[in-house]
Amino acid sequence: SVLAGFFVLLLLIPVQGFMGKLFSKLRHKTAIHTDERVKVMNEIISGIRVIKMYCWEKSFGNLVEKIRGREQRVIWKVKQVTAYTSSVWIVVGRVLFYSVTVGIVITESWPSLRAASIYTATPLLSLVAYSLVGCVFEAVRTIAEWFAACSRIQKFLLLEELEYSSVVKQPQDEPCCLEMNSVTAKWETNTSDNNTLEDITVKVELGQLIAIIGPVGAGKSSLLMAILGELPAQKGEIKVSGKLAYVSQQPWIFSGSVRQNIVLGSAFNKILYDRVIRDSALKRDFEIMPEGDATQIGDRGVSLSGGQRARLSLARALYMDADIYLLDDPLSAVDSAVGRHIFEKCIVEHLKNKPRILVTHQVQFLPVADTIYILKDGRLNGHGTFDELSHSGVDFSELLKRPEDEKPSSISPHISLHADEHIPTALQIDGLVINAETPELGSCVSLHSMIDDYQPEPVQLPETEERASGTVGYSIYVTFFKAGAGVFKMILLVLVNIAAQFFYVGSDWWLSRWANQEEDKYAAVEKQKRFFADHNITDFNNSSIVSNITIPWVDSNFNIYVFTGIIFALFVFGLARALLFFRIAVSASQELHNRMFQRILRTPISFFDTNPVGRILNRFSKDIGHMDDLLPV
Repeated sequence: SVLAGFFVLLLLIPVQGFMGKLFSKLRHKTAIHTDERVKVMNEIISGIRVIKMYCWEKSFGNLVEKIRGREQRVIWKVKQVTAYTSSVWIVVGRVLFYSVTVGIVITESWPSLRAASIYTATPLLSLVAYSLVGCVFEAVRTIAEWFAACSRIQKFLLLEELEYSSVVKQPQDEPCCLEMNSVTAKWETNTSDNNTLEDITVKVELGQLIAIIGPVGAGKSSLLMAILGELPAQKGEIKVSGKLAYVSQQPWIFSGSVRQNIVLGSAFNKILYDRVIRDSALKRDFEIMPEGDATQIGDRGVSLSGGQRARLSLARALYMDADIYLLDDPLSAVDSAVGRHIFEKCIVEHLKNKPRILVTHQVQFLPVADTIYILKDGRLNGHGTFDELSHSGVDFSELLKRPEDEKPSSISPHISLHADEHIPTALQIDGLVINAETPELGSCVSLHSMIDDYQPEPVQLPETEERASGTVGYSIYVTFFKAGAGVFKMILLVLVNIAAQFFYVGSDWWLSRWANQEEDKYAAVEKQKRFFADHNITDFNNSSIVSNITIPWVDSNFNIYVFTGIIFALFVFGLARALLFFRIAVSASQELHNRMFQRILRTPISFFDTNPVGRILNRFSKDIGHMDDLLPV
């Protein structure tokens, strides 16, 4: 009879192992859909201003709901597997005892089915069932999830390494310089698309300022990417001697203090730091910040204006004190006064002994450049000084004109979008007056007076996130279940729970009743044996002495049938209870997710200025994940 119980366990182990693998497979699919949803939401929140401007909230909300729906369908399959395993956990102890009992009845191992034997065997069989069934499933599920996580990490680590073979590092003892010789490059090497850069030759010597100009999409930023090694070169060679510093067009700011963003883990040098702050026009901004340069800024610098982020990124590059500087239009996000101050103090004075490549759309800075390279469609259309290109008939205003559908974030009043309104003016740098044709400028304004009148923008600090502590209130449970089910489902859930608990207790009650019957029968038989022993009766059939002891009749077959029905009903109602509860939990998670995202889409822009994107996404990834996985369990 004991072997029958272990035989049942052996049958359940591979089934649980299969369910564990199936669970892992479904969890992997869930992770894919979750990554897709979070990625789309990240793009939506990052571009929320454009979405609100065009009233696209409903369209993008429907897009996220569709992705969430696909994710929830896989989660529902996961919950079905979980419902099955939880039902097996509930009933497996009874099934083991049922198999042992049937074995006793079939083999007629009476009187083994006694109360003492049953109450001793019940906890032992439950422990064995948990160890060999529950733990096996948990182990298989955990190991499978571990393998799934490792495979994702492995997939990332085994990605093709970035090829830097086109960038040749020169010995440190050579003068700092940069040289590109007939470089041809493209982003997608396995496609037939046109090359991003075609036969580019550029040379930058020590102390030179090189300006790269051209229309939008000409390949100016790609040229800097090629120097950094991010854009693989198909032909040609890039020689770099010295340490590179790169200022991107979109400033990279991380969550931390202003000083941490500038120093970036380097040793703090107060003299250099103060000079960098002064040259990048950040001193007045620090004065209005609550804690100066110790003020915490949010993720991606959401609490700062576009100009402040640009100057912070430039200050980091200056503090780095690199050998070669690559500047990708860092002045486009600042106004004209601050832009001229930064150009004079940072690019011209602070970096005067460094090789510099400046990508720009602003004509007024071109006369200072030692050489100007004109890019168009990835090709060099000419190069030379400002005077040489002007005498050759190059129309800078027309060349740098932006597309009509692309409005610059900060248009300098000194630049006109028309090529026939040139008025002579002058740019004063270090006492040197350089005449230039600058549109719509009637007089020369002192740079120092303009920067003195500059009023820094107030900083919107990130809001402190509130966290509740203590017990969960009754209203939270009501809100959760109302989101997932109506009155009918809740009543049905209560009834199914009562039925499952009834059969769970009923199995113990029936087993106890059966054991008591067997105990009474055993006691009567023992009493009869003692009676016959007292009267020296050995032949019970031929004895004329009849005892008054009645041996109760125990219908073992009937008890087995009833016990079988109770166990089957327990499994059915246990499975129904788990499925119904998980269905309600999944529906509640879906509904609460959609409500939260709809409110996010309709919240004012100021909310996104004071709450980092990472914090918002954390609610939709980590917290929603807890609601999907941990809360129902």
